[in-house]
Amino acid sequence: MPCQLVSDRLSYSRMFMLVMPLMGAIGFLKNWKILQFFAMFFIVYGMFGNAIGHLIFCIKTGGYFPGIYTSFLNLALTPVIIKKLYALK
Repeated sequence: MPCQLVSDRLSYSRMFMLVMPLMGAIGFLKNWKILQFFAMFFIVYGMFGNAIGHLIFCIKTGGYFPGIYTSFLNLALTPVIIKKLYALK
């Protein structure tokens, strides 16, 4: 396993969470479109999708659902981050 070369504790999911945002950052700094996909994936799915998901869970449960308060922050910051990233070009 490639992860065992780095550390026994470093799993594939942790490697994914370390490498993909770095690749996205390099994509925006160097203006490489293929790597920009990774950053946009984390922003759209990780922030916006998470916010929408928590809102849906809250509506389905009919009350408080853990993470609902921070989901509003993600919902508000997603367009701001996307706009700032595209301003780097």
